[in-house]
Amino acid sequence: MARGQQKLQSQAKAAEKLAKQKKQQGHNANLQKKAAQAALVHVCSVCKAQLEYNS
Repeated sequence: MARGQQKLQSQAKAAEKLAKQKKQQGHNANLQKKAAQAALVHVCSVCKAQLEYNS
């Protein structure tokens, strides 16, 4: 098990990796709009057409 300085370095490295991963995901508005649009699709059980929900 890591102790002292090695433990702190490991925690810092893990935190940096997590922050980098979160930053890479980001909050891209265009991707969010596409995901929201995809979530608002309904497939008609009769004709199997894809219908969008309009608010």
